[in-house]
Amino acid sequence: MAKFLRLAVRNANGILKHKEEMQVFLQDQFIDIMLISETHFTHKSFLNIPGYKFYHANHPDNTAHAGTALIIKSTTNHYPLHNYVKDFLQVTSVRVKTLPYEITVSAIYCPPRYHNIKQQDFLDYFQTLGPKYIIGGDFNCKNPSGDRDLPPPEVEN
Repeated sequence: MAKFLRLAVRNANGILKHKEEMQVFLQDQFIDIMLISETHFTHKSFLNIPGYKFYHANHPDNTAHAGTALIIKSTTNHYPLHNYVKDFLQVTSVRVKTLPYEITVSAIYCPPRYHNIKQQDFLDYFQTLGPKYIIGGDFNCKNPSGDRDLPPPEVEN
């Protein structure tokens, strides 16, 4: 069982064109789990990196856009969970056995054209995670006021 995990998060914008780069990064940085968004996989796509297992969730229309993946070191004690796949949300999850508990690790991607995702949509997904979890990826959150350069909050002395 793992006591510590080294995680990395990446928005790949097409994972296959970055395979060698990711393989070097995983090994050089001793990464246990990499959470990836925008894999651009279809049901015919695959990825093999020696010493790692690969899990992925594609967009439900099975075209090469969106999607998520987890690359997890083969020696990490884990088991895959069911993918959560909707037009507006794709998630790949595993449950990792750590000391002293299990934790769900999820890679998430929300395609940007679905700006009206409801709170209940996320609550439905969060119900699948269990009590301890880590989520990483691209939520494509937009500031509804359009203020990109907000001033820093005022601090009282």
